[in-house]
Amino acid sequence: MDKNIDITLKVWRQKGPKEKGFFETYPLKGISQGSSFLEMLDILNEQLINEGKDPVVFDHDCREGICGMCSLYINGRAHGPDTGITTCQLHMRHFKDGETIHIEPREVVIIEGILALCDKKLRNMMDLKIFVDADPDERLIRVIQRDVIERGCTAEAVMERYTRVLKPMHLQFIEPCKRYADLIVPEGGSNRVAIDILTMYIKKHLKN
Repeated sequence: MDKNIDITLKVWRQKGPKEKGFFETYPLKGISQGSSFLEMLDILNEQLINEGKDPVVFDHDCREGICGMCSLYINGRAHGPDTGITTCQLHMRHFKDGETIHIEPREVVIIEGILALCDKKLRNMMDLKIFVDADPDERLIRVIQRDVIERGCTAEAVMERYTRVLKPMHLQFIEPCKRYADLIVPEGGSNRVAIDILTMYIKKHLKN
């Protein structure tokens, strides 16, 4: 049975990328072990706002374990002490009464999305811009597999939507973003050479 616990949070705070960061300590009392980790942070932020202080900023979107936006380092482990879940799926029952919890951002932040390179302000924040390319035939096969097999659409409806909407939108909005990329990766996750290059780049960047 879930109970209420008292915890101490040590949260990494940093006003900007060039500012020196530090851990800020926040005590929290009466947190239900049935709460999710992000719900606990919501409680903290409500408390900070009521005190006239800046809330803790953290990424989140779906809160259903799908998008992966809620990437936090919790007690030195990505997404916390549980296995095979995201931060939003982590519940406070994994922590003990009186425990001190360290919360940090990830060392590497991956911004993923088909329109991620279209936004200039977002591009200016990136150390490395990558465009994962796919052959047009492969994109069409993926659409057919998803809409016909998984969603039960007819082949005629899929082809009509592909030629009327998906292909024109790709050519108008997504394809032009290639010119902003530092690295274009064909074949996606099957391109082991590109993955090895990215891995070496990230490791070198972290050492610096």
